[in-house]
Amino acid sequence: MRERLVALLVLCAVPTFGEDLLDDLIFFDVNFGNRIEMGPITPEAVQGFELLYATPGAGDVSEVAGHLLLRVKLNNNPRAAELGIENPNDLVLSMLADTEAGKPPREPRSPVVQLECKKNNWFNIVADNGGDESALASIWQSLRGLSGGFCMTMDRQTLGHALKSYTIEQDRDLLRYRLNLTKEQEANLLKRLYKVRAEEKPRYYFFSQNCGSVLVRIVAEGIGDETNATFSPLVAPPHTLLGNLVRSGVATRIAPAFYSYRKEGFIARELFEEVYGELQIEHPDLPWPPLRELNHPNDAVRASSVAQLTGVYYAQPQLASNLYALASIVQEKEMIYAHKDLVCEQYTSETTAEARGLQALILADQFSVDSVVDTDKLLADCFTSVEARHATYGTAHTELYPFALGVGYVQRKHLADEVVLTIDGSLMKQDLGSRSCVAMQRSSAVTLGGVSAHIGDEGLMDWNVSALKLRKFRDTLNSVPSARVSTRGLGLGVTALDVHHYDQTEETVNVIAGVEALANLLSSTHYNDFLLLSAGAEIVHNDGYGVGVPVGFEHLWSFDNAMNWQWRNKATYDLAWKDRLDVNSSVAVRLGEMFRRDVLLVFGADYTRVHFDAESEESLILKAQIEINRW
Repeated sequence: MRERLVALLVLCAVPTFGEDLLDDLIFFDVNFGNRIEMGPITPEAVQGFELLYATPGAGDVSEVAGHLLLRVKLNNNPRAAELGIENPNDLVLSMLADTEAGKPPREPRSPVVQLECKKNNWFNIVADNGGDESALASIWQSLRGLSGGFCMTMDRQTLGHALKSYTIEQDRDLLRYRLNLTKEQEANLLKRLYKVRAEEKPRYYFFSQNCGSVLVRIVAEGIGDETNATFSPLVAPPHTLLGNLVRSGVATRIAPAFYSYRKEGFIARELFEEVYGELQIEHPDLPWPPLRELNHPNDAVRASSVAQLTGVYYAQPQLASNLYALASIVQEKEMIYAHKDLVCEQYTSETTAEARGLQALILADQFSVDSVVDTDKLLADCFTSVEARHATYGTAHTELYPFALGVGYVQRKHLADEVVLTIDGSLMKQDLGSRSCVAMQRSSAVTLGGVSAHIGDEGLMDWNVSALKLRKFRDTLNSVPSARVSTRGLGLGVTALDVHHYDQTEETVNVIAGVEALANLLSSTHYNDFLLLSAGAEIVHNDGYGVGVPVGFEHLWSFDNAMNWQWRNKATYDLAWKDRLDVNSSVAVRLGEMFRRDVLLVFGADYTRVHFDAESEESLILKAQIEINRW
């Protein structure tokens, strides 16, 4: 288990080494309290560098775009090398907003006793407890981060501590990108890190000068990569920074990643279903419990079905090693239902107890070394190849500053048909089922600063401006489950300031703010194809304020794994405003990378029906555009 690898970072005023990078820190193992001797961080001790990408989380607003960390691989742990495991004593660096600067030291908080260790929370909005930061504090902190209210600080921790923090406490994956550096570049990067440690820290700005952009700039300056060192857009999301490094050959995705504990549970369930199905086929006459009960969301049902495996053992003792392995995998897949934070990381269940009881019975009857199962290796073997293949699908561009220009043919109910110029663009955009191989997550979508307009013979016609649109499902495995069978198939959407002007009626509708619930009905591997329903509520202004209730559906079909051909459909109908319907369909064809830009050909059809002043207006726009993504 990963818990054996974790290490706890403890600050201490007594210097341990003469090296500037760690001279104010001491590290301790979290399980045994033993001091970890990190050793001097010198070029001779460094075995390489990796960038770790913490995928977007759902526990805090600041987690929505992900986070970047720099792993310094060290030769300070021969035991890890002997065991063939990742070295928990590697050094992990990141640039963070110093939210504690100027505050008095916090008093130690007593653990909060919870009746059950399960939590399902979106951005700390619900289910607060004494161990969580309140939603109000989280929002206030985010506002300060937007406006440069914090300075940055270099955070230093062990890999073990980073795994505990991100994959267990925050339930996020750490994707791994190896930095392809020469020995000279590695030495120069190390020198740059020493210098940064002593430099005055810059201000933190969430969009432009953030944890990812500052860290990547430091790395690029250290290795002499002028292009990435000077990359400074208004919006610098971590995955775009990674995309730049991947395209320039500096970084390469490697597998396996460090998976969140709950994702490991989903991997274990997939492995369990495979092994269990094979045993049922080989031994059809044994009293196997139904698979749906072994995976039931109710702990009592799962426990009862696992207990029935004892009957299988008595009926066929020769399956002892197979059943022992199944019981091990059962305990791993129980992490789907666990909530492992600082209070509840020792969470167990009735199902886990039954699985351990079966193992104890087998060992008491016929102990064999062959019965011992390395579940970590089983899970890695099960999913690593899938992850590695997934990382090659799509392009390393991420739709930062995308721009589309084309022509359209407009048909309107009360006006003459017209050929128009169509313009679309945004500061940042990512669709659900993104074609990017370095997407935040394919089950996340964001539009920041979006603009769309049609220009006809008499000038500007219909136009739309969006400040922010965000949609997100929780990361599960390699797809989003159906909402009919799992709460992980439910997602959240947020809208802030979406303005739409209708030329026919000269009406402007302002959506001040809105929220929507998403229900995924079906999806393919990697979310290349999906069908989802949505329903929400929004505050609308149009000659007065009102409340809209939009409902709709969205569909994506990707014709190939590389997602070079994608067909999207979307329809939204507002129940409160009546007779307001928006339907659009588009086919995007990737033409390839031209002049370091990702170029697509997009064909679209938009139908709109709106009801103003007791009269309905309709319009249909057929358009063809060239879309260009620089980054």
